[in-house]
Amino acid sequence: MPNTVPERTAFKNAVTLIANKYNAFLVNNPNLNALLASSTAQFDSMVTFMDGNAFAVQLHLSGLGHAAATCQVNGYTSYTTNPPHIYINRAHATPSTYIHELLHFLTHDTFKREIPVRLMEGTTEYFTRKVQNFADPVVHAAFVGPRQSYDTELNEINQARHFLKSFVVPMLPTIRTQPTGFGRQRGAGFMADPLDGLPVVRDFMKKAYFAGDMEAIRFLKKVMGQ
Repeated sequence: MPNTVPERTAFKNAVTLIANKYNAFLVNNPNLNALLASSTAQFDSMVTFMDGNAFAVQLHLSGLGHAAATCQVNGYTSYTTNPPHIYINRAHATPSTYIHELLHFLTHDTFKREIPVRLMEGTTEYFTRKVQNFADPVVHAAFVGPRQSYDTELNEINQARHFLKSFVVPMLPTIRTQPTGFGRQRGAGFMADPLDGLPVVRDFMKKAYFAGDMEAIRFLKKVMGQ
């Protein structure tokens, strides 16, 4: 069954939510602009809602899963086309799935190339929850339901950010202005720079994820121990 009008409408609402939340970082994003300017046919060439069995077969053909009727995957984004193609499993997806897959659709190519899958999913889920929190709970009630996806990966991101903001950043001015010396002249109290001189980048996750800023990507990888 092709995409329905309600499905397209709900998905475009998710597009609008993300565009409004992260406009400053997406203004020149070609994938977002393609969706915003798309006709119905163009939209359907980038986003496909599928029944459960058909979705499972498509997932299998993409090399990402088994063609099983019990497939529990909500959706996925294929990068084999330009722009990417989003597949949504009607049997299990919720509106928050649209947000998550759209974020994959909008991720900068440099970030995808430089970041391991686990960190990619954790970062995408981090932004998914941020968009949910941004949504009006009355106007966009369908988008703010609880999510149970990538909790472990998200917790790793949140713990690292908390440690960075609460402990590392407050110490950096002291660490980076201490006398360094060398060899035996280095005092026992010398503290090594935990970020190896990388500057703390404002909005570093957004710059890394949406803009592919290499300084921000290196900073994120350092923070996450990658």
